[in-house]
Amino acid sequence: MKNNSVLQAFVVLTLGLMPLTTPQAFLTPVLAQSDVAQTRAAITTENDRIFVHSLIKSSLLSLNQANQTQDYSVLRKLGSPGFQMRNTEQDLSRIFRSTREANLDFTAVTEYEPTFTSQPMLNAENNLLVTGYFPTQPQINFELAYQLINGTFRIDTLTIGIGAQ
Repeated sequence: MKNNSVLQAFVVLTLGLMPLTTPQAFLTPVLAQSDVAQTRAAITTENDRIFVHSLIKSSLLSLNQANQTQDYSVLRKLGSPGFQMRNTEQDLSRIFRSTREANLDFTAVTEYEPTFTSQPMLNAENNLLVTGYFPTQPQINFELAYQLINGTFRIDTLTIGIGAQ
């Protein structure tokens, strides 16, 4: 990761209007109140753990490639229909401008395992909710929601924060 004075301050970049806060706040925009009680652990086997870790890393690497090429079309296409409706390619470029201009590079996540600040959960519709960080320098914080569409998890919300905790 490139060290830059911009990284001295905590930067939060959000898609889907979801703040980087507590796990309960993370669940609120994604789940109806009655659905919260219907969540269940997303990681119950080693295969689940590998899959969830790979999905998170893949999402961050897709964002990294979009920032490097300034082409957000693939990142947008990897999103759920709702994500695509909420975000044009121009929106994504604007949202991630500060990360791009700071030359942040997320490829280090390939060498680290994510640390979860709350247990990854599946809701009643099998949508995956994850929040945590990668212990990189600087630390990469994330909150992601994936919508299950035709057997594939697609990005529904992508929130990235950079900074030490």
